[in-house]
Amino acid sequence: MINSAPRADPRALCSAPARGARPGRFGLALHAGSHGRRASRARLGVSRAASGDAGDASEESSGEGDLDAPEPSSLESQFMTILREQTTRRRLEMETRWKQGGLRPRVVHESGSEWIRRVDFQFPLAAMGTASGAVLVSECTDHSGSPDERRARSRRLVASMPDAHSRDWKEADERGLGERSLLGLYDAGAVTAVALDARRSGVGGGPLVASGGRDGYLRLWRVPRDAVDDVDLPVKKKKYRSDAGARLARRGAAKHPNVVTSVTLDPATDTCWTTCLDGVLRRWHVPSDDENESDAAGVTLLESLETAAPALCSSLCPLERVVYVGTADGDAYAFDAGKTSSSTAAGDGAVPPETSGALCRWTAHEAGATRAVAAAAGGCVTGSSTGPIMAWKFRRGDGTRGAGDGAPALVSKLLGHVAAVVGLSTGNPAHLVSGAHDGTVRVWDMPRLSDAPGARGAEPGTDLAGVIDDVPLGPESEADARGSGSGDDAYDAYDASGSGSGPGGPSSSAEEADAAPPPAPERREALYAVTGHTVWLGDVCADDERIVCDGANNVTICYDFTEDPDGDGEI
Repeated sequence: MINSAPRADPRALCSAPARGARPGRFGLALHAGSHGRRASRARLGVSRAASGDAGDASEESSGEGDLDAPEPSSLESQFMTILREQTTRRRLEMETRWKQGGLRPRVVHESGSEWIRRVDFQFPLAAMGTASGAVLVSECTDHSGSPDERRARSRRLVASMPDAHSRDWKEADERGLGERSLLGLYDAGAVTAVALDARRSGVGGGPLVASGGRDGYLRLWRVPRDAVDDVDLPVKKKKYRSDAGARLARRGAAKHPNVVTSVTLDPATDTCWTTCLDGVLRRWHVPSDDENESDAAGVTLLESLETAAPALCSSLCPLERVVYVGTADGDAYAFDAGKTSSSTAAGDGAVPPETSGALCRWTAHEAGATRAVAAAAGGCVTGSSTGPIMAWKFRRGDGTRGAGDGAPALVSKLLGHVAAVVGLSTGNPAHLVSGAHDGTVRVWDMPRLSDAPGARGAEPGTDLAGVIDDVPLGPESEADARGSGSGDDAYDAYDASGSGSGPGGPSSSAEEADAAPPPAPERREALYAVTGHTVWLGDVCADDERIVCDGANNVTICYDFTEDPDGDGEI
């Protein structure tokens, strides 16, 4: 039962971290293996041109002066040079902390009565869903002050809705057997998905929040414009004096026939994607805001795309316009997300055009369900209900159904979790962050999936943490590399020469290269694992500077990489 779990007390977990492995309030960064020496701090300076010999200098300095000599640099240019050096140094130090687990944990929100089960964030806001059905919005910026002042600040919300979703049973043990087998024993909260668009604002308010529930509803909410600034005002000047903050404004709702398992917002087309246990991916139109609060208006069903099994997760790649979906039979799908246009991007209420439907389907995990998926540049990453994580390279064609879209190729196997992987985030392109029901959040070197110049990620075969699988490609490994494709069709999208065959086509050597199977997928271990979370962990989110996750019962946690966690001046 959910309510039997103890609450996390941040004050009992705020001891100063020791040297060596880095403990925090909620977890301990455990490294997968030795990484050699700690990288020394980058020392940057302004390079200066070497001067000539003294004799030549004296000869040039005699006379009326050299008109071609450069003028002394201005104070502004010197300031900009120093600023660039400091920015570069901070970036390099932060990258080193990401590699070594130099994180500083802090509390985003501590609830006195709610068990937090889902989270999404776009700095500086975080949206949360609770086991009882509430939807909460909190600010996740860091604040100075005493421990008591910081704790009081973490209890204040920007906005909330206490009864956003409901469920038909009172105790977790009353859940249906089918739902428990699909979602797991530890996934029983009333709110099953949340999504946040902190950058969007309209007539009716500020940021947009979408939530999905065990009651089958998709609900849209608006955060009042003045709620964010109101959090830090003195009590006498506050408009919303309660710690619950402002009341979220309703912006529409839609009913599903079963549990909503994921919600994904697409601001570029004013749409929202949802997956459901009925095996259907739905696309909804989210038009411009209406000043009147209503559940009936504001959401229109555009498309329903079927999958062969209950759909459990989804993720959008906004650049390549692909929606990835994971299902209960271990398969994964790639769907066209539709083209963006000036009218839909402007938010003038125009209905976006239809998509071209499914692009491809492949077997992502043979031994379990596909519980989590995260889109990345050049492909996606999937997480299994049994623990393994797979990185897939996918290059779509021209956007028409089945045209040029081959089966994804397996690039990497990321091994370490021993329970269902329920959260994946590629918000930091250099690192993959995962969360699982084994109570750990793990950080990995993100395999490079895109062939674009300058794309971030570790090259295949670059073993920066664990073990590379150098076993020769066998029948089983070959099947893994091909996904569910068969024959040469699985590799058509990854033509090494970039061109087809035929008269005037590539040479015979290029044709032989095209026919060769791809290399065996590598195996990776995590850089480190952050422990101390509960088995009820439901989501992880990341950007270039921080990780935000639930998994501490009544607390949402932020792991910050922007500052030295020890305060000793070292990286």
